[in-house]
Amino acid sequence: MPFKRTKAELHLSQEDRDFLEKINQTRTGKVRCVEWARMLLLYADNISVPKIADHLNTNPQKVYRCIDKALAFGVQTAVGDLK
Repeated sequence: MPFKRTKAELHLSQEDRDFLEKINQTRTGKVRCVEWARMLLLYADNISVPKIADHLNTNPQKVYRCIDKALAFGVQTAVGDLK
């Protein structure tokens, strides 16, 4: 039986999803911004945090920090804060 998600779900508006996709596809952006955008897109698609961490070769704590920031301040503020 799979574990239940303890964090709130991240619901992306079309504007937020477009913003994250644009950052995800950039080749000249900061690596950290691209990584955070990928984390948020995967989390919004109901991928578990451990799987996101494995997919992006990072640790789950980093994914949780990214999600917490997006839930607290909004997607564009969380990722835009890193620019």
